Amino acid sequence: MNRKELARVMAARRGKTIQEAGKWESAMLDAMADALRKGEEVRLIGFGVLRAVDVPAREGRDPRTHAAIQIKAHKKIKFTPSHLIL
Repeated sequence: MNRKELARVMAARRGKTIQEAGKWESAMLDAMADALRKGEEVRLIGFGVLRAVDVPAREGRDPRTHAAIQIKAHKKIKFTPSHLIL
């Protein structure tokens, strides 16, 4: 399911237009991204938890040349699903 399909489903379930559902969806995703950037976790009851975690620097391999490369430390988003959706 992509964003357009999600907006269509949301609009159909709530009796709104696709444009209204798209605006709500964008606002929700923006708010979630802002919270993750601040280091907060996003808990969606019945769905799961999103949190930003630190990934340490490490050595990797270029898949084309197999040369050693240094991968910088960065953050990634970790998702833990709720036991209710499994």
